Formats: sequence, structure tokens, C-alpha cells
Amino acid sequence: MNLQQLVSNTSSLAWKVFLPIFIILTLIITYRLVKTVLKATTVKEQFKFTDTLGPLAISLGSMVGTGAVIGVLGAINRLPNGVAPEAIALWSVIGLIIMLPLIYAEVITSKVMKLVPNDYIATILGTNFSKIYIISFFLLYIFGFDGLQYSGIASAIGVVSIRQFGITLTAAQLFIYTALPVFIIVSAIILTKKHNVFIKSLGAIIVAAVLSYVLLLLVFTATTSSYLPIYMTNLGAELTNKTAIVSGLPIGLLLGLQRIIQTSELGIGSISMAASEADTKPRFAASAALIPVVITVIISIIGTSYITSYAMSVSNLTVGNIELVDLLNVVDLKLGTIGVYVFIIFMILSGLSTLIGSFYYCEKIINKGSNINIAAFMIVTFFASALAIFGFSLIFDLIDLLMFLVVSINLVAITKFMFVDYKNYKL
Repeated sequence: MNLQQLVSNTSSLAWKVFLPIFIILTLIITYRLVKTVLKATTVKEQFKFTDTLGPLAISLGSMVGTGAVIGVLGAINRLPNGVAPEAIALWSVIGLIIMLPLIYAEVITSKVMKLVPNDYIATILGTNFSKIYIISFFLLYIFGFDGLQYSGIASAIGVVSIRQFGITLTAAQLFIYTALPVFIIVSAIILTKKHNVFIKSLGAIIVAAVLSYVLLLLVFTATTSSYLPIYMTNLGAELTNKTAIVSGLPIGLLLGLQRIIQTSELGIGSISMAASEADTKPRFAASAALIPVVITVIISIIGTSYITSYAMSVSNLTVGNIELVDLLNVVDLKLGTIGVYVFIIFMILSGLSTLIGSFYYCEKIINKGSNINIAAFMIVTFFASALAIFGFSLIFDLIDLLMFLVVSINLVAITKFMFVDYKNYKL
């Protein structure tokens, strides 16, 4: 058994065992939060939307990356035969409804304790768990998520090269012509060491990325409106699809929750880190944190699954071998070359926004001074870019395994806070 198979098998087993516990603990946390903790530790506040712009830019910038396409497509390709891509969209929405209170609870915990996740984990569970969390989070974000962005951007550029110029770029050429320039751009922004430049760059890039993809989805949906009833019918059918049941759980829920965690960073701790950017009150910060999550799930998981579903219907594709070029082909078919370039622009901009946003979390998690933070980030993200180009398939398995470690530690800490530690922070 090679390394990739070992990581894949370990991750798969861990998630199958952990997912029911994850859902049960989330429901328990929701009950405790509403019944006791919220009233005991916080007061009602007046909301001012402008105060959310900084945290929203950081959260949305890091969430809406190339995983919005590559990550969702990868999840769809891992579905078993007989399960439609709509399963990812359906169970992602169901999972999101169940898990939204966990986002709220995470931010409440962080704001009430006035600590970011690695610090409140140290306070609640001890420094050893905090160290494991820090290492796992750093590798997940800077190595795993950043690697996914480099891979997505490289895939997009590779498709353009073939479509427009008839040139197939080798892995080495993709690394030189895509990963290195992106690495240089991100490094240039970070090396300014100016927080306002960082936030403004991130805000501008993510707004452009989200607007471009939303526009693409709206126009694509309008031009394929006759397919909408079929898509909706398929969504309903996946609720009762017996093939989707694995160990008593729908595999769509398993993969859907993994993609929600990946794309929306649910339970990872990054949302509460972003909330610490502004000096907002607990309930306000927690409510505002839900906005980027909902936006991300709608445009990433639902939007990409719709394009994939349509591509399968017109191109006789099967789950397991759907590629980015297949999605671009149907976008070209319905929207022309302009649609293809909007799609590519989204992938490049969203990848950049996640790469830039990940440095914010690197600073929060390392917190050793700007030079050390920058050096650690640049070294690890550079190696992530190389692995993404030359060993891409391992990235997905590493992400899923690291997500399990990060989410499980954070979830246990939040649960303990809801039952025990909140008493130390009563009003």
C-alpha cells in the first residue's frame, strides 16, 4: 500500500466513524447554545453592517477558492455508480442547515472568551491539543487548501492553452508559467507588510471573483432553463436513492459535509479567526459569520453541481471521469468564448483570494512576528504549489484527513465550553 492509499483509507474510515458523532454533537451544541449559553454570556446588540466588511472579506476571500469548482468536481467524481451529482448539492444544503448553528457557536465561543481557536482550545482542552490543532490547521490551510488553489489555477490555464493554442503544457511548464507567477504575486502583496493593502487587495479580488461567477451562473441557468425541472427532479430522487446509503448514511451527506467544511470552512476555526479582525460583539459577529458561508454554498456547491449535471446530460459523461474541460465545453456551448473566459477569470481570481486570505490565518495561528510568519507561509505555500502540480491527487486525501483532525479537536472544545467553561464567562 502506497502513501496515498494509506492516507485515503485512513481519512475515509475516520470520516465514516466521525460523521454521526459530528452531527449529534452539533445538535447538542445547538440546544445548549439556545437554551443556556447565549442568554448567560451575551446580550442583544444592534447590528451595523459596515463593521462586518473586514471579516467578511477575509472569510469570503478564503472560502470562494478554486475548490468551488475543482473541489466540488472532485467530490462528484468520488460518488459511486448510480448516484447523481445532484446528491452533492442536496445533501450539502441539508448539511448546511444542520451545521449553521455550529458556526454561530464557534464565533460565540471565540468572542465570549476573547480568544482565537488555538488559544481557546489551549484554555479548554490543554496545550497539547492546541499544538496538534495548530500544526494540523497550518498544514490543512497553507499546504492543503493553498495546494488546491495552485492546482485549480494550473488546470484552468492548461485548458486555455489547449483550447486556444493547441498546446499541451507539461507539469514542469505549468509550474513555471502558472504556479510561480501566482506565488510571486501573492508574495509581493504579503511582503508589503501593510494590513490595509492586504485587506483592500483581498476585498477587490473576491468581489470581482464572486460577481463574475454569479453572473456566469445566472446567464448559464437562464440559457438552460428547460433543464431546471430535470435538475430539481434529480435532487428529489437523491433523497431516496438506495445506492447512496453507505454504513447507514447517505454518501452524498458524507461528501457534501466534507465539501461544506472545505469550501465554507465550517468547524475549522478560520471563521472565528476572521471575526477577530473587527471589534464586534459576540451575537453580531456570529450572525455576520453566517453570510459568507451561505453565499459560498450557493455559488460553489449548488452552482457547480448544476453545470456538472447539465454537462453529463448533454455529453454522456459518467461520474468518476468528469474533468474541468467538460464543464468549460458546455459553458462554451451555451455562452460562447466569453463564458469560458469568465469561468477562467473566476478560477484565477478566487484562487488568488484564497492564497492571500490564507496568510491572515497563518499570522493568527503562528503569531511569532511578521518576518517569521511570512517566511513560514512562503516556504510551505511554495512546496504546496509544487505538490499540487506534480502530485495533485494526494492533495484531496490530505485535505480530508487534516480536516478531520482540525474539526474534531475544535468541536470537542466548543462542546466542553457549552457545558462547562461558559460558566466562567457568565454576565
